[in-house]
Amino acid sequence: MPKRISFVCQSGRLEAQSVLLAASLRLHFPVDVTLVAAHPVRHGLLNPVTAAAFEDLQVKIVPIENPLDETYLIGHKIAALRLLDGPDLGLFLDSDILAMRKPEPLSNELAAVPASGQICSPATWRHIYASFGMQVPARAPATLNTQETTAPYYNSGMIAIPGEMAVRFSTDWTACARKIDLDPQVPDLAKRPYLDQTSFPVAAAACGQPINRLGPEWNFPSWIWRVPDGSCPIFFHYQRTRHLARQSLTLKAAQAAKSILPTVQQALLSETDI
Repeated sequence: MPKRISFVCQSGRLEAQSVLLAASLRLHFPVDVTLVAAHPVRHGLLNPVTAAAFEDLQVKIVPIENPLDETYLIGHKIAALRLLDGPDLGLFLDSDILAMRKPEPLSNELAAVPASGQICSPATWRHIYASFGMQVPARAPATLNTQETTAPYYNSGMIAIPGEMAVRFSTDWTACARKIDLDPQVPDLAKRPYLDQTSFPVAAAACGQPINRLGPEWNFPSWIWRVPDGSCPIFFHYQRTRHLARQSLTLKAAQAAKSILPTVQQALLSETDI
């Protein structure tokens, strides 16, 4: 069971998403799990209603800096993952995720859910790994939608990581991402917006850490699937709040989280879809 969960809460649109995420985690996860909102301070102060909701939800707000490039906002997740430092397992989650049920047990290993489809060609992957003095792994989990096994490729919206390796892995991930970003032979699509996902398995290989494949219930992709009847994911990755209203299961889960506290309701007044 995770001991810490971190997520990015940037001023603006991510504030409401982060509050909804934190509220849903408090509904379904153990009360002793530490929640950490990584706040990119250069992008503005948080709304007072967000801060009030976080206080009632017992969310710790920690200022962060982008370790990559301030124009690449996704880089903030690498800084947020670093905040999972400590004993036992930690989870990083994208802000546009809703917890929907009690989690299943997880081993204390680096883990993620495969991406929907590949972005890099086999030739690009061979070049990237060769630039780090490595070969493309012989085996890779199939991507969820296209079933490609070209190279390990994961959705970085949910990452489980042993807390004792969070700082070191964040450092290695940053270094790999910077090198790939500066490589003119790597196509732009692999860098923007997918630099974090392109560099993630390379960083794991560079520091000798296998990535445990998790099932889609840990990071359910709303952009390709609907939740099947009789099923309930642990984490629903909705991207846009309107996606929560497409099915009664996800809408009810979002409304339950929204209603958990008056301060949460206040912070989510703008989210009319739920």
